[in-house]
Amino acid sequence: QCKTLVLQASGSGQIAIEALNDTGQIIMSRTVDVSAEDDGWYGSLPLSRSYELPFEYRVRGVQLRFRLKGNGGLLRLSGFAITTEQE
Repeated sequence: QCKTLVLQASGSGQIAIEALNDTGQIIMSRTVDVSAEDDGWYGSLPLSRSYELPFEYRVRGVQLRFRLKGNGGLLRLSGFAITTEQE
């Protein structure tokens, strides 16, 4: 069972996220506004620049689709994770 979706991103813009279940149906569609400065060095990006979204779904498999739209500069999606909970 999924609990949250965590994104680590920097720059300025929007990240549109679609999550599809194992049958191809869209189970979540969200847009995240990113406004985190980026100095070009991954190690300097603190965890406080993470964006945590509720993602409480029970699925056998999930496919994520990300669409990035920058506001005139570099917009970087450095990573993502899905936290889960065992029953």
